[in-house]
Amino acid sequence: MFNKTVATDPTELDLAIARLLQDMQEKDTHSDDYEKIVDQLVKLQNLNDANRPQKMSPDAKAAMIANLAGITAILLHERTGVLASKAVAFVQKLR
Repeated sequence: MFNKTVATDPTELDLAIARLLQDMQEKDTHSDDYEKIVDQLVKLQNLNDANRPQKMSPDAKAAMIANLAGITAILLHERTGVLASKAVAFVQKLR
């Protein structure tokens, strides 16, 4: 239900990687050309990985939820009582 699968067109980088993989199949694994292709493939993969959005770590998600819970508790308490200035110190500051 919540799985995100977005169909995207291959980028120029993806096409270049596909061409290199196809060239690798035609070369002997012990040749110098094969090693050059592998080096280029590693560089392109690193570029491709750098372009992908980074996912939020579970620790960061847990900290965010804890901060929201603290803010909610303070706001709910503020409805019934006076908010002391020390209560705000429980909420972590953004880094």
